[in-house]
Amino acid sequence: LKLSSVTIIVFDEFELIIPNVFSPNGDGANDVFELFTKGVTDIDAKIYNRWGQQVGEFTGITGNWDGKKDGSECPDAVYYYVITVTKASGDPEVFSGHVTLTR
Repeated sequence: LKLSSVTIIVFDEFELIIPNVFSPNGDGANDVFELFTKGVTDIDAKIYNRWGQQVGEFTGITGNWDGKKDGSECPDAVYYYVITVTKASGDPEVFSGHVTLTR
């Protein structure tokens, strides 16, 4: 009797939710800019102000931005992000858009 085996790899469905507003005011609700994902193995996010200066970044699927640059609170404003996610399949995909910071 000869046995053989087959390995089947199933990639989770891909889902990415990027909030368009957050309020880092310490009330425990929406205090950080974070992504909600499914089927993602890595994240690299960069956040810029309206003059194109990088004010925040985070990596990893549990990373987030607390609305601060070098320990100082960023002002209420609209910020631009560029986010690269690596899907479970290994394929990277880039997303960009705006998030509003309001306290």
